[in-house]
Amino acid sequence: MQLEFEKAARTDASCIHDLISEVASRKPDAIAIAAPGRRPLPYRRLLLQLDDTVRALSGAGLERTDRVALVMPNGPEMAAAFLGVAAGATCAPLNPAYREEELEFYITDLHTRAVILAAGMASPARRVARRLRIPIFELVASVDAEAGVFRLEADGGPLAPGKPAFSSPDHVALVLHTSGTTSRPKIVPLTHANLCRSAVSIARTLALTERDRCLNVMPLFHIHGLVGALLSSLSAGSSVVCVSGFDPEAFFGWLDAFEPTWYTAAPTIHQAVLARAAANRDILARRPLRLIRSSSAAMPRQVMKDLEHTFRTQVIEAYSMTEAAHQMTSNPLAPRPRKPGSVGLPTGTEVGIMDEAGRLLAPGEVGEVVIRGPNVTRGYENNPAANAAAFTNGWFRTGDQGRLDADGYLFLTGRLKEIINRGGEKIAPSEVDEVLSQHAAVAQAVTFPLPHPTLGEDVAAAIVLKPGAKASESEIREFAAARLAEFKAPKQVLIVDEIPKGPTGKVQRITLAGRLADALAARRDANFVAADSAIEKEIADLWRDILRAEKVGVRDDFHALGGDSLSMVSMVLEVERRYGVTVPIDRFLKAPTVATLAQLVRPGERGSKEASAGEPPSPRPIKDSLFSGIRNRLFQCLALYAPGYKSARVWLHRRRGVTIGRNTSIGLSVLIETAYPRLVSIGSNVTIGVRVVIIGHLRDATDEARMLNRPTVRIEDDVYLGPGVIVLPNVTIGRGAVVAAGSVVNRSVPPHTLVQGNPARPVARCGASLGGGVSYEQFLRQLTPIKDEES
Repeated sequence: MQLEFEKAARTDASCIHDLISEVASRKPDAIAIAAPGRRPLPYRRLLLQLDDTVRALSGAGLERTDRVALVMPNGPEMAAAFLGVAAGATCAPLNPAYREEELEFYITDLHTRAVILAAGMASPARRVARRLRIPIFELVASVDAEAGVFRLEADGGPLAPGKPAFSSPDHVALVLHTSGTTSRPKIVPLTHANLCRSAVSIARTLALTERDRCLNVMPLFHIHGLVGALLSSLSAGSSVVCVSGFDPEAFFGWLDAFEPTWYTAAPTIHQAVLARAAANRDILARRPLRLIRSSSAAMPRQVMKDLEHTFRTQVIEAYSMTEAAHQMTSNPLAPRPRKPGSVGLPTGTEVGIMDEAGRLLAPGEVGEVVIRGPNVTRGYENNPAANAAAFTNGWFRTGDQGRLDADGYLFLTGRLKEIINRGGEKIAPSEVDEVLSQHAAVAQAVTFPLPHPTLGEDVAAAIVLKPGAKASESEIREFAAARLAEFKAPKQVLIVDEIPKGPTGKVQRITLAGRLADALAARRDANFVAADSAIEKEIADLWRDILRAEKVGVRDDFHALGGDSLSMVSMVLEVERRYGVTVPIDRFLKAPTVATLAQLVRPGERGSKEASAGEPPSPRPIKDSLFSGIRNRLFQCLALYAPGYKSARVWLHRRRGVTIGRNTSIGLSVLIETAYPRLVSIGSNVTIGVRVVIIGHLRDATDEARMLNRPTVRIEDDVYLGPGVIVLPNVTIGRGAVVAAGSVVNRSVPPHTLVQGNPARPVARCGASLGGGVSYEQFLRQLTPIKDEES
């Protein structure tokens, strides 16, 4: 899908030199680049700077396909150097904060022919270049001239000019590396045509004119700063203020001094701006912005609301990535509609939703977001394996999950690689971020997966509080639990001063657990309180046995120790058996600690109505079932994990056989039960959904001998058992059935029914051959985790 207003381009230029030349011919004295403490740079002088740079590189023997690394601080010279190098060679801007080993990797990986450094800049890139025998060009800023004017020197003298050879639209202008969160970073080559098409698209989306001015606070070694701020502004003939980088203390001074009409930034920067807005109301009043743009990460709705309220302007969120030369979709300007939760409409890029088989999906269906268009890279450099995985039928697979609505608006539901798989339940961390960000004390929230011994992954969150705000980790956890399904709410919350970021400055969710491991361990050690009373000691010992934990303190969170719904059921049943009480599960889950449980089972709590307050009603007892009491308690526990329990309860306990036919879907929290000699038959191609309990048991002990080798429930071929399904003894699962992660299965299930890896891996197996006539306690105690290699 492509927008109508995107079909007409603002400029016909398809390479950077032509783009600048076109504006310079129309408005030679219009300001192109401004900077603090410097005279502004007009377009005619910027064009001369580009020409001088291309001649200097040509004189040094560099050609249009040669790679030139640019290791510079943010500012007008960095902006002009990028434009000049790209006009006659391939520019490879690198983060000046990289360590020496990182710089060596990138410079080597890019086959760099020259390195440009700011004159006198103390950078490890110098040592790297000398060690690799790569020429170093010193960029000497002309501080008395306009902002961005410089000359290139080598060996103490200026580079001799050569014959200029300007790049064409198909030449690679820019090479950047992906973030590389899980593997070796990939090289993304972007042509002049890619960059110009994206820049024009952004200018078109924002209705930029020559009267606009952008305040750029984004780094110019990232695609956001280079295209989202710099090139988009220049393509419209407007101006851009190039500062030394984002400085929250200087931001409002820049607003006052340069009177920009807009700025673009990542959400973390917007949040830092908001934190200081109250102290700068006078500047906000006299320096209004036409718009604020946000990209590079999902914008929490509350932050967007606060920005619009504070600046009294519209905030435009865009969806972007390096491989698309930045922008792919954007919310439109008013008065066109902006839909809550959407990243907008395609902007010069075709956007589709694709399933795993490579089929494009209809509006409303969720799948992987795919793109194609003139701004999209042709492929990763020297990486056929990555290209084979990234491109399907000409579409680039973004790795993001989402859906398009009937009007063409894109809604992102998560990052496929970032989706948290909690025992088969898929959780989009951005959804949890959104809820946490609504807390009055929270400035920034990042949800991430935490390794879990049985679930595979659990939900955790790192929180940065607003200046002067106070909130405890338990308060924030309860806040989320009140607004999210239980399985989505973070079980661990860690308040930090700053969210750790990756080498490119982005938050990388999948590495946060490792980065925060020491902080999590230190917090637990600092909060550890040993059991004191007899009841606390008994419960702590029970938790140690069930969770196989080395030590358990009275304040330790059950889930943080590795607990899940299954182990919780086992633990609660044992506590109730020992102390003769009914544990109020909902109260325990609000603070799942030994101290809480000990308080609930003290003599004063035993048998009281208060102890049972808030629990869901017990399921209707079945008199001929040996396990009805324990089974009912199991359902009470599961109800806290299944929000649809009360409304979606279906019981199939009948005197005659029950058949569930082909192509049938069975939903949330369903009980399928039978007792010998009646038989439940679940046919082929049946989907059995989340948190279903399937019970195949015997009516009395004498039946066990006669029925030992005969199932009372048969689950046939091609049946999908969804996350959290519990399959109890005397159930046979046929060949080809899929048992999802988080399910509990009898050991007698044939191995070939368990799909290798992915979400189809069960997490527990019964360690003994249990037929009918056993208690749930006996069954649950026999469960052991299944290791990856076993499945």
